Amino acid sequence: MGFALSITAAILLIATLLMIAMFYPTLSQSTDELTDARDDRYELQLSKQNTALVVYEEDRSRARYSLDNDDDYELYNCGETPIDLEKLIILKNGEYSTTAMFPEGTQWLYPSDRVALEGIEHFSGSLKFVCANGATLTVEVTS
Repeated sequence: MGFALSITAAILLIATLLMIAMFYPTLSQSTDELTDARDDRYELQLSKQNTALVVYEEDRSRARYSLDNDDDYELYNCGETPIDLEKLIILKNGEYSTTAMFPEGTQWLYPSDRVALEGIEHFSGSLKFVCANGATLTVEVTS
């Protein structure tokens, strides 16, 4: 009886060690990927926190959140993160817009830099700028 019990215990021990050997690499890789994903999320949240956009009148006298479509305005990056204007999503009244809003050849909006807004002359409603990192700015355009 003692010999059978010892063999059974040995078989269970070997089976447990084999299961650990089979599942450990997968578990380790999953843990590493989870850690990397959390780090990426942290970087994205920090980037979002350091991104800020404001629309100024052309004379930069004050920030505006309600625009007249017959005046000239500039989008100003008052944050610490450069903004890729080609990845900037523009929503007009909640719908994706492919209309060019910036001068041709302008790709980046660096911190403390500004770019002229174009194409709001014949538009009325909500205009929302969404950066690649999720930071947003919403302004109302009135006629």
